[in-house]
Amino acid sequence: MKKDIKKDWSIIKITLLLYFIVILLPLNYYFAKQSFEAMKYDASTMSVLVFMNGSLHQLTTTHSLNEKSILIKKIDTSLKEIEQSFINYPPNKEYVAIFQANEAYKYMKHSLDALKKEIQENRATKAFTKRAIRDVNSFAETTEGMIAYKIEVVLDRLYLSLTFSMISIIILIFMIRTYMKVQLSKHSIHDHLTGLYNKKYFHNVLEHTQLLSIRQDKPLSLLVLSITNYDDIYENLDKKSFEIFLQEFSEIFGHFFRRSDTICRIEKECFASIAPDSSLEDIKELSKRLQEKLQSSYLNSTIRMDISIGVATYNKDSFLSQLEEAKKNMHNTNLVIGKSS
Repeated sequence: MKKDIKKDWSIIKITLLLYFIVILLPLNYYFAKQSFEAMKYDASTMSVLVFMNGSLHQLTTTHSLNEKSILIKKIDTSLKEIEQSFINYPPNKEYVAIFQANEAYKYMKHSLDALKKEIQENRATKAFTKRAIRDVNSFAETTEGMIAYKIEVVLDRLYLSLTFSMISIIILIFMIRTYMKVQLSKHSIHDHLTGLYNKKYFHNVLEHTQLLSIRQDKPLSLLVLSITNYDDIYENLDKKSFEIFLQEFSEIFGHFFRRSDTICRIEKECFASIAPDSSLEDIKELSKRLQEKLQSSYLNSTIRMDISIGVATYNKDSFLSQLEEAKKNMHNTNLVIGKSS
């Protein structure tokens, strides 16, 4: 016979939370990488500015018009590179606005354009070269300040990202620990499929209530119900339908008794109710009413159930346990309900 197992959603939930913790780490790397994206061309921009400064100083020492033209072309190329990869680079937009780097760039470009025009017209360029060097140096200082500020911002974002990840992981671990504690506590006394108390809890409560019954001199009764064709029902239904059937049956059985009674599933096909302060007559009457309840609940059911019900009252002098006594009395009540009733 196939084993009766319910899909364990509690384990799936815990597994998903653990997967989320694992995913947090690469996500943290992704956001950190996005922050560092703004620094992609900073080093090359500083190198270009150093080259431009050197080229401008070289212009002051050369008298060859051809060499000057070559240097100016190289400076023009460098200028376009700065504009494209630094000033107009999208991740830099925020920082450029803060430091007004675009204004410093305009001054530098204007000075270099004026120098270029003077060289092309073969006029004296010393004053224009000094002005260009000054504006290039000014832009370089702005760029250095901007890069330093970006490093601080990126590091702050990285620390915040790491802190968020660590806090999230701690919270998730705490949630998993709490969830597992609740589940372990729940499943240690409950049947996983039906939600009723399990066999272990049944024996503990029965032993405790028997002691109370002796101490307080009060009656204690037990009702045991068995679905004798349980295996046939299991074989004839698919897993989902069988689980629904068993849960509905457990709900009807569990809600029938008093709140003071302890309702358990003690075997796969066997259910029990511990009824304190109930005499043998009381539990027999309850058994009859339970039969009527089941008949009415499953009047139009397409599932046939063969039911046996046994009752017993606690007797400290009996050589049989109360559970054995109730099971022994099961042959007195055989009930067919549902499809063939």
